[in-house]
Amino acid sequence: MDELKAVRRDKFKKLVADHGGQDAVASRLGVSQAYVSKLITGNSPFSEKSARRIEVSFSKPNGWLDEQAKGEALAELYALIEELAEGDDEEVKRIIAVIRALRQ
Repeated sequence: MDELKAVRRDKFKKLVADHGGQDAVASRLGVSQAYVSKLITGNSPFSEKSARRIEVSFSKPNGWLDEQAKGEALAELYALIEELAEGDDEEVKRIIAVIRALRQ
C-alpha cells in the first residue's frame, strides 16, 4: 500500500507541475493549497476517494494515479526476471503458467 501511495504522490506531483502549480490545482479541486502540499509531501493520507476525485477533475481515466510509468514497471519486471533466472526450472515454469493464465 505504501508503494501505491508513493506512485500516487509522484504522479500527482507531476500533474501539479504540469497544471500551473499548487495554487492552480487547489483552485480547480476546490481545496486549499495546504492540502495539495500535504498530498505531495505525504503529510495527508492519499485516499482512494481523493485519487478518484483528482482524476475526474483533470479528465484522467479511472485508476490513472495508481499506474506506474511503463518504464518503471518494465524495469521492475526485468529485475524480477534476472532473479528468476537464478531459480530452478520448475519455479520458472510455474510463474510462466501464472502469467499466461493472467493474459487470457
